[in-house]
Amino acid sequence: MDIPVLDPKDFPKVVSGNDDWRARFDALREAYPAFRVGSAPEIWFTRYEACREIFSNGELFWNGNFGDEEDRGVGTADRVTDRSTAEQGVRHHVVLRQALMNIFAPNRAKEWEATMHRFAIELIEKFADRGHCDFVHEFAHHYFPLIGCDMIGVPREDWEQMVEWEREAFKVPTDEHGMSFNNDNPAVHNIIKYTHDLLEKKRANPDDRIASWIAKQQDEGAFSADDARWAMEIIVLGSGHTVASHLTYVFRYLAERPELQSRLSEHPDDANNICEELLRVYPIGGSSRTVTADTELDGVQLKRGDKVFVNFSMPNRDPRAAGFDEINFERKTNRHLAFNQGWRQCLGLFFARRARNIAVQEWHKRIPRYSFDPSKPIVEQVYAGVGFHNLPLNWKV
Repeated sequence: MDIPVLDPKDFPKVVSGNDDWRARFDALREAYPAFRVGSAPEIWFTRYEACREIFSNGELFWNGNFGDEEDRGVGTADRVTDRSTAEQGVRHHVVLRQALMNIFAPNRAKEWEATMHRFAIELIEKFADRGHCDFVHEFAHHYFPLIGCDMIGVPREDWEQMVEWEREAFKVPTDEHGMSFNNDNPAVHNIIKYTHDLLEKKRANPDDRIASWIAKQQDEGAFSADDARWAMEIIVLGSGHTVASHLTYVFRYLAERPELQSRLSEHPDDANNICEELLRVYPIGGSSRTVTADTELDGVQLKRGDKVFVNFSMPNRDPRAAGFDEINFERKTNRHLAFNQGWRQCLGLFFARRARNIAVQEWHKRIPRYSFDPSKPIVEQVYAGVGFHNLPLNWKV
């Protein structure tokens, strides 16, 4: 199968907040099971089953450094050279993840409920009586990153600095094109250095937070030094943009639908189903992999070393997946890919879901009716990162 090459000008990093780029991506998915964008090396796969295979099969589609290529930076696993070493890498990563699940299991997330409620209430009460806010800058950018700081053990005096670094790490300038995450961003380097230093500080003066637990695992031989540093980096960066981005899409959607606001005010337990479906329909960013051995996927011949890419929006809205052709807030099983799959599934998904639901519930207790302010232009980021750059909301007081 010949792989079509599409114009990179049709794939900006940022768009106007009223630009329905997902509809264009839906059309591309229906037209092409795979394509390239300009001279970029990645082959985009667009349909659910192929994308699920990419995420699930880590031995064949490696998420990390490969061969002699330049280091991809944070969030990667060990360097591998072929399918055999990738199999070893996956096994190592699964063991590491199993150890980390001791601190990310559902029961541990439940223990943090009171803290999640507290942060949500404190932030909302700063502007609830004002009648308006920028949801991104006054709530989303602070809420889950602050929870993450507390969980990890960041000293309180450093919380706001961490929030700022995390916001800048994933934010893309409005005049850029392309899809790559900028590993040279100074904020990324600041976060990496800070997390490594924090690990050593907690080793010397441990407490009951995650950084101390990771340092203890390393001291007892369960984690290597690289494992411990990787865990710190991925936890901090994961808490910095994921829930924040997701919440911007949730509230952008709800702000134009008073019937859903009423439902959430009257039935707060419905938050999980509603938000999970909105996560499917409006997922965040995408992810790339390296092919470790010659193979075929969805009619495309792939060679060892080829790069593949999935924008989460495409498979998550694929009508070939059962029920994904319509928005359904009563969905009982939601097999979307927004949390990734298999060996690289999001470690913090139980924390993320619980914190998201609590944010929505606490908001609708205090601000049951609100609307989007169309007089202020908004910017949306398409790939890795922050969702909307701003989101003005109004309500009566």
